[in-house]
Amino acid sequence: MVPAHIRNNANLSIVEFAGTKFKVFASSGQQYVQFVSNAIIKKLVSSLPNLDRIIICEEKYSFTPDDFKASTRLKREKKEKITIAHLKEENEIVSQENFSKQAAVSTMPGKKLISKFLTKQLKYVDLKNNLIVDIDSEAYLSECECQNDDHCQCDLYATPVRFYFKKESGYDREELMNSIKQRKGEAEMSQADWLFDKEYNRKSKRWTMCGQFFCNISRY
Repeated sequence: MVPAHIRNNANLSIVEFAGTKFKVFASSGQQYVQFVSNAIIKKLVSSLPNLDRIIICEEKYSFTPDDFKASTRLKREKKEKITIAHLKEENEIVSQENFSKQAAVSTMPGKKLISKFLTKQLKYVDLKNNLIVDIDSEAYLSECECQNDDHCQCDLYATPVRFYFKKESGYDREELMNSIKQRKGEAEMSQADWLFDKEYNRKSKRWTMCGQFFCNISRY
């Protein structure tokens, strides 16, 4: 439960989004986006009456350290049953018509696809509020120009996307936040970066009260 003085004054919400795919019950990408819209975005808007900006921090697997991935994969493999989820094609894992939760939570291709899917689909959400939604994901990733991927020296980074919604008409426009070069893989770490977003603090004409939310399976 969010304390009343925070709920009534918060104008910024930062959401750690990595755990969402564990909780969703959907058979299509369209249903997944609808779940995000109703259970997270619209719920925040209704709970925080002065909210004017939401920042969604997705996991960025291109920047997650290899030893961290290996450790978590080992722990997961000890608990999970053997499946053929890793054999699915991309459009079978997540698309407008399909959503394989098993592949999205247990395979690296699936995790990458689901972490980028919302960025590509948010403009179709029926959200009629004066609201800015920033999505920090690896949907827009700088390209590697190396000939040898094993010894890449490129300065790789992800670029967040900002969406503008209006109360009268819903989705208005979107733009790449090219001034931000995000290299932190874990959603919790990138979430912390946004607390110090100087651009927002400079433009805001009032004190910013921020609510941080974790969509983590261990919380539910």
